[in-house]
Amino acid sequence: MIKIIACDLDETLLNDQRQLNPIDQTTIKKIRQKDIRFVLASGRPYKGLEHLVKALQLDDQPNEYVLALNGAMIVETKSKKILQTASIPYEHVIQLLQFGLEHHVCVQIYTTDTCYAYNFDEEEKEIFAQEHIPYVEILDQSIEFLKNVSVLKVLFERRDLAYLKSLEPLMGTLKEGLTISYSSYRYMEINSHKADKGSGLKELAKLLDIDLSDTMAIGDNYNDASMIQTAGIGVAVQNSLDDIKKIADYVTSSTNNEGAVSEAINKFIQVE
Repeated sequence: MIKIIACDLDETLLNDQRQLNPIDQTTIKKIRQKDIRFVLASGRPYKGLEHLVKALQLDDQPNEYVLALNGAMIVETKSKKILQTASIPYEHVIQLLQFGLEHHVCVQIYTTDTCYAYNFDEEEKEIFAQEHIPYVEILDQSIEFLKNVSVLKVLFERRDLAYLKSLEPLMGTLKEGLTISYSSYRYMEINSHKADKGSGLKELAKLLDIDLSDTMAIGDNYNDASMIQTAGIGVAVQNSLDDIKKIADYVTSSTNNEGAVSEAINKFIQVE
């Protein structure tokens, strides 16, 4: 019996215009009436999820949660209480920043409430505005101000996924203690080795005393792979990468523009 559904946002729950599908909203409302928790699991920070939490009414009752920043941050939505974080050491963040700038990518450094951005272009700024993500654009390379602040994710952005993937072998020992994944065909996402969506789902299931066999995960990209493999039922939407389809228990016939999340839920849960 499914008790938790962890669901990715971009290219999964959201359509190509980064909007919710009314069909999915209706289905999510119905399963919540059955005491099934619907958990947003995203690479975005919590601030970038709040408008969607409200739209789905996931903040109207206690004991509802989101997995933010690829599971590096678990938040209870009604109280906005941060239940768990997994941070990257400060010295490691400095090295990642230097590496990213040397290789001419946009570098984004995420704390619990803000993104600090380097080489930030206008298209990326527009995406942040659409997603309601607060950011500070930094022009110099000093991050001394982050010395005593928890950094939960570092992201490299460039609209060339092949180039981003070519950087990973060059990182050498810099990769030690980190989890690296890719998303949206333009992001290399870097977290602590203790943080990924699968680990976040495990921790949440443990917190709620729910067996992992009673969980479902829905996604489309590499940063969803860990939760698709961890969940009792792993689902890839039709527009997923082929690598993600291969590891899923079920692949929807619908894309993110066609209500794929509703299809997945209806496949395994008696909604009506």
